[in-house]
Amino acid sequence: MGSAGFAAIGFGMLAATWFLVGIGRFAASQFEVSNGFGWSVLAIEALGLGLVGVAGWREWRSIRRLRQAEHLRVTLGGNTGLDRVRAEARAWLTSVAPRLSQPGAIDTALAGCDSVGEIRAILRNQVAPDLEQAARRVGFSAAQQGAAFVALNPHSAWDGIAVGFCGLRVIRRVAVIYGLRPGPAVTWALLRGIGRMAVETAAADLLAQAATEQMMAMPVLSRLFKAIPGSSVAAIRLHRLALAAAKACSPLQ
Repeated sequence: MGSAGFAAIGFGMLAATWFLVGIGRFAASQFEVSNGFGWSVLAIEALGLGLVGVAGWREWRSIRRLRQAEHLRVTLGGNTGLDRVRAEARAWLTSVAPRLSQPGAIDTALAGCDSVGEIRAILRNQVAPDLEQAARRVGFSAAQQGAAFVALNPHSAWDGIAVGFCGLRVIRRVAVIYGLRPGPAVTWALLRGIGRMAVETAAADLLAQAATEQMMAMPVLSRLFKAIPGSSVAAIRLHRLALAAAKACSPLQ
């Protein structure tokens, strides 16, 4: 963390202190009106602070889950001890179990692995395909919705806003598939990761042709593509975004 990070934390602490002292003084001043009114104001302020605390706690859990997935990606490709890799892999498996066909059998197989290579192979061969298939379904669904909106939208100025909103929904849905909690901070981190990935690996160009061929075979989308070219661009972008989000969320590289 650089100087800007420390400065941001410092300003945040000062602002939080000023805010808490301010609402404390406000609540204390209400007791001059009546004890009942003062306690009512204090209860409302305590409830508001509690909700802010719950939101912060949920966001911290979201970031922690993302960091666990990133750490698993590093340990699977490094020289970490077998027991530690197995524990992290089984913990991640628990978070993605609802999207798997046989999570119990996979967990049993992980428990009996004798090397990190076996753990990596099990995750790639038995876990990754189900998650990728679920992410592709999200991409196809978003592509259909985005293409239909662009085709039926009377104002082209709304296309970018609609596609951007659909894109955020795609990232959040794919993040859930991979066991993440897509809060604001995690969504922003995934957006940065997807953008960096597209620049470094040119993933968008590599996926464009395959996505176009697959979606052009669908009758409904084929008619929309022929009717309005902009709908095909939106659909392909959303489909590519789902695949790129899956790659950014997955610890299996």
